[in-house]
Amino acid sequence: MSVCVGPDLDSTTILACLKEVKDQCLYLHFDGVRYCFKKDPNVTLLVEQEADAVARDENQVRDKIKEMLEIRLAGHRAKVWPTKPGEIPDKEPAFLVAYLPLEFGADTKSEQQRIRKELLEKYGDKPRQFRKGLGLAIPAADQIEGLRRAVRYLLAIERVKAKAKQLNLTDEQKTQLKEREGTEKGLAESAFLKLYAEVWLPKVEGSGIGLEVVAVGGKPLQVTLNEKKEARIHERVLELITIVTPRVFTTLTPTKIVELFKLGEGMPPALGSRTTDIVSGFYSFLGQDTCKGESIGWRLPSSLIPATRITALVAGDLAGR
Repeated sequence: MSVCVGPDLDSTTILACLKEVKDQCLYLHFDGVRYCFKKDPNVTLLVEQEADAVARDENQVRDKIKEMLEIRLAGHRAKVWPTKPGEIPDKEPAFLVAYLPLEFGADTKSEQQRIRKELLEKYGDKPRQFRKGLGLAIPAADQIEGLRRAVRYLLAIERVKAKAKQLNLTDEQKTQLKEREGTEKGLAESAFLKLYAEVWLPKVEGSGIGLEVVAVGGKPLQVTLNEKKEARIHERVLELITIVTPRVFTTLTPTKIVELFKLGEGMPPALGSRTTDIVSGFYSFLGQDTCKGESIGWRLPSSLIPATRITALVAGDLAGR
């Protein structure tokens, strides 16, 4: 390498070129000190051969992506890849995000509108009650193929590792395999970070139900990876709809309840309302703000103390909260 280094070509550039050559040339080997060509294929060829085999069964890649997504969304109010309205829960007092499958990104506009209408407005064959408690996370078409490719190579690497003894992999090849695995994992997580950058929410539109699109736009989200170097997908979606473009709220003030439910108005004036009706209203009526937190009614009594106009709000059946 010292022969090539000069004023116009530094060692960093040369090392980067050598690494690229090593990944492209199937019979070039590197022992940690020297590069040389051998008759035996390097680990790149082995991975490419397995990747070709994996590519013949794209369902395997799809299932792996879904598995990885489920791991990253575990413990959150999220539904992974629903295909029917009945698969998304209804009448649960907490905001839920349904992450639509990759195929949705390739559908025509008319097909996408048909699917979103069914998911947002129906629960099985009945009308959805808590329509404001649901948002649809939309896969970005420009990230899908990159994610598929990275996962395809991760599966190929797993297959090569499983055949390590059979293939007589050297320590050098095992090291190369580990490096390649790290590269593909990084590419997969990068695609996951950008995969769901748009959320569709229902809204009132004339006499019917319309659609509000909330997208990342030019302002990057701050949430990235967790301690395992995995994409924090759900946290990014929540950052988008609660902070960057606030459409879902984590707190609720007494004055907002008075305003929206017209407490103290009418003849005779409405002096209160059951907590169950308040909770149901916030998740059912599209004209209201959407609340993220679970069981809003549980927190109403203590927060309503300053609101003299609705002191009777919790006089109803608290057992039904």
